Amino acid sequence: MVTLRSGLLGIEIGLPAPAGLIPLIPKYVMCERGLWLRGSVGFCRVISHYGPGGLEEALNRAGLSLAYDGAYGASMPYARGFDIIEYVSPRTALETRVLSGRGELQHVLMRAVTALADRVGVSSLGLTGSYAMGIEREFSDVDLVVYGRDAAQVAYDLFTSVAVPVSCETEFGGFKLEGWPCVPWRRGLLSDVPTPVSWVGVPPSLASHCKAFTGRGPSPSRLTSFKGVLTVSGGQPEGLLYPPCARSEEGYVIVSYEYNAGGPLYQGGVLEVTGLLAATEDVIFLGSRELPGSLRLLKPYRS
Repeated sequence: MVTLRSGLLGIEIGLPAPAGLIPLIPKYVMCERGLWLRGSVGFCRVISHYGPGGLEEALNRAGLSLAYDGAYGASMPYARGFDIIEYVSPRTALETRVLSGRGELQHVLMRAVTALADRVGVSSLGLTGSYAMGIEREFSDVDLVVYGRDAAQVAYDLFTSVAVPVSCETEFGGFKLEGWPCVPWRRGLLSDVPTPVSWVGVPPSLASHCKAFTGRGPSPSRLTSFKGVLTVSGGQPEGLLYPPCARSEEGYVIVSYEYNAGGPLYQGGVLEVTGLLAATEDVIFLGSRELPGSLRLLKPYRS
């Protein structure tokens, strides 16, 4: 969780960045008569939907500008270090909330944490979203972070086996999914938890699970549009970590800046892929603002 001097509350994007900068999803800004409260201070939501289009709209509402970064070949939503007055990691946020025992909705948080901790261990969990910011409401999702590929696969198995779908979205700010059944692999209702629980898998260090990234970013060559049919073997755990990353049998690495592509990439299959191609690296990027792209399932993966 990141707080800026302007009063904006945001979530760090798990991507390498230049020193002194943090890539940020703006979530809430201080406002009068806000639905979300921290003490007596009201906050209003600035992000209405996720995906590349939703991020761009939220940046505009929050008054943040994009900065071009050659390592990504794109303009990035960076916050400057000297504008940050508070930074709390997901692990610290969870520890603080659990140990404090405070809040009218503490019982909801504890039920959600217990549901995953019983499977992956509490040391593999962190907290993000409105609960991490201390502004949760009775309708808020409990947003958890799951650390490591093994724990992410366990979380995936848990949600696909017992979670009840909340919605069946197929478009995320311009990025589209087509052909998959409605399976709540990362967001759904779990027993005894009255509000939706969601999770995101993260690697031990930023983008360390994906060979398309260097220490500073993917450093792509000239990017061109790509549309083609690729075969992706199912069960690649890198697909469940941010940013989702999977290799096709044709030798391409598929990377998505939109996390909702992770489950489909992990499931694999014969896929029609639309995105941006860094030709010399054989890397295809999904979920960019320049070309959000899409995945369409033509044939499920069979081991």
